[in-house]
Amino acid sequence: MLKDFYINKAERLIQKKFSSFELESPVVIQESYLLTVDVKKIALTQSTRHVTSKMLVVITANDQVYSIENAFYTARRQHKSEAEAIKQRELDEATTLGPLKEKNETEKLLDVKSTLFPAYDGVIPQKNTRFISHDLHLVDLKAIYTMATRLESTTSVLAIGHDIFGARINPEGNFDRLHENFDAKFLFGSIIFLIIAVQAAQIYVK
Repeated sequence: MLKDFYINKAERLIQKKFSSFELESPVVIQESYLLTVDVKKIALTQSTRHVTSKMLVVITANDQVYSIENAFYTARRQHKSEAEAIKQRELDEATTLGPLKEKNETEKLLDVKSTLFPAYDGVIPQKNTRFISHDLHLVDLKAIYTMATRLESTTSVLAIGHDIFGARINPEGNFDRLHENFDAKFLFGSIIFLIIAVQAAQIYVK
């Protein structure tokens, strides 16, 4: 959207008047995936500002809590043929003089695909490191809930049944939390030293 707004000056983004009869139809993409684990319940993670990518959290048939990264189930993963089509289109655009023709529906779908995600594979691989419940033997879990926390990067997960299991997960890492080994005393000491040094320098100059 930023590219369309600043570079291509797309009419749909810079226009001042809007009408539901004239707006472009939304671009819809979908993909099918198979899981290697049997699923009893499934939920999406929640975050305060909805900046963090959503992760799927599931209860397996063995009453384990398992997480699936957004990159593995998103419909924006490219097929091999789509990746080749995008490269060919970029080559054509680079060698074409004059205005480009309006994009058709297929090209609009290709724009939504991203190389930031792994190439499309119909089977989502199982990773033992993605089990949130680790090696705990939980019994008869029946429901799973996710809740936002005060930190955008962190989501609380609660699975309930005969047992109750709770955990905090970070779909995209702790990008808004200081590490436990962070030396706050050294930081504040350095700031105080700099303030004193600046004041002393000003007095010396005067």
